Amino acid sequence: MNDSLLNSTYSNPATYQISFEGSIDDMLIKNFGGMEVSEIEADQKIISTITGILNDQSALSGILNILFDYRYTIISVYKLK
Repeated sequence: MNDSLLNSTYSNPATYQISFEGSIDDMLIKNFGGMEVSEIEADQKIISTITGILNDQSALSGILNILFDYRYTIISVYKLK
């Protein structure tokens, strides 16, 4: 793959949607820099979704690491635009 295409695709801001099992604590939400948080109940489980713009892949990695550190089970990660 062309390096310039790779860099332009993943080093620019993009909108992401991350879904995971469990309800998220209000203190933890502050770490997500203004991302929108929603919760639904499905099959007697709470599914939380955070959606918003992240500056680059390292910001995405930071959020995924926070969720991992708090032992949330990640269901999906989508790059929306």
